[in-house]
Amino acid sequence: MARSQIESDNQLPWQRPQPGESVELLNQARDLIDDALKLYQDHESRFITEITDPHNARYTLAEAVNNAGHDLLYNLPTQPDPLWNPAPGTARTRILCPPERAATSVTRSTGTEIRVADHPGINLAVVDGHTALIYTPGNGYKLLVVRHPAVVNLLTILLNHIWRTAEPLSRHTATIAARRECPTTHQILRQLAVGSTDDAAARRLSMSVRTFRRHVADIMRDVDARSRFQAGIRLAQLGLVPSRDDLQDDDLAS
Repeated sequence: MARSQIESDNQLPWQRPQPGESVELLNQARDLIDDALKLYQDHESRFITEITDPHNARYTLAEAVNNAGHDLLYNLPTQPDPLWNPAPGTARTRILCPPERAATSVTRSTGTEIRVADHPGINLAVVDGHTALIYTPGNGYKLLVVRHPAVVNLLTILLNHIWRTAEPLSRHTATIAARRECPTTHQILRQLAVGSTDDAAARRLSMSVRTFRRHVADIMRDVDARSRFQAGIRLAQLGLVPSRDDLQDDDLAS
């Protein structure tokens, strides 16, 4: 089943996911991970190996990459981690990348296919549809190697669904580049940066409030944001939000 799911990936057209769809799916993945942990606690340890030593974890991850036969699918967290650094092997290597990391060096690896999706930070990889690697950083550091068929199969289906609805990196990059060159985008972001109300911003830009809000919604969509606050964070990470020094007196005027 996992194999046919992967094979069908190339046959389906890319389409932008509904807001929050990827997040909901990976929240389901979290539930599956919790189920895997419960299996471990219930003495089903033949299906799960828990590794708490960073050196052994790094070796296990590298071995999984090198031994992958046909498909390696990573889900990257929002914050980089030196251990969880995808490297292409001989198998097809795919990376699901959050928008926050779309411009980082990890997305420039050769031999990988990369798509951008809004999702919670889970360090998760599925190898050939039969092994899942789940990494928990921090003080409670651990790497779980899950081989329970039902859990791995469902994780594979979820990640492949997110992959099919995620935005190819090249398209995402082109969209952001277009935003950088768009005068209207710059004008709108200047108004948002100084906290203008929609009515005031629309008046200053000589457009209707409805048109202003449509532009804002388009910008939010392009950076995969579900709120203006989230959009502001991502736009700042992309260097699209003007600094206060760049703002002029008329921008700051009430």
